[in-house]
Amino acid sequence: MSETKQSDTADGCSSYDRDAVHLFFDVTKHITTLTVGCLGFTVYSAHALPSMLVFWVVIFLFGISTILGLLLLLRGAGMMAVDKKYDVYERDLRISSILQITFFGSGIFLLCLFCRFPMP
Repeated sequence: MSETKQSDTADGCSSYDRDAVHLFFDVTKHITTLTVGCLGFTVYSAHALPSMLVFWVVIFLFGISTILGLLLLLRGAGMMAVDKKYDVYERDLRISSILQITFFGSGIFLLCLFCRFPMP
């Protein structure tokens, strides 16, 4: 039991920090997956949107959210492998994740607001 505690503190990070990083990146992966699914749904339901402007704005929002998610995952892999840091409160990670969630939420909002399927 004491060997695990020593290995946890050997690099200066506790198991709570590692768990927080893994949770952070799992949530990022899930949001990125949902965003890609929403992109597919938007392209499939383009006929239900009132104009092409709304279509391209929603595609832009979901696209930026996907790119930010991928960049977050790449930054996290580099942070854990190369830098040996497990800090989820870094400025660039916080800003990127806030922007990813904001773009994703805005795209969902616009899609729900403007997407109207005709009644059969």
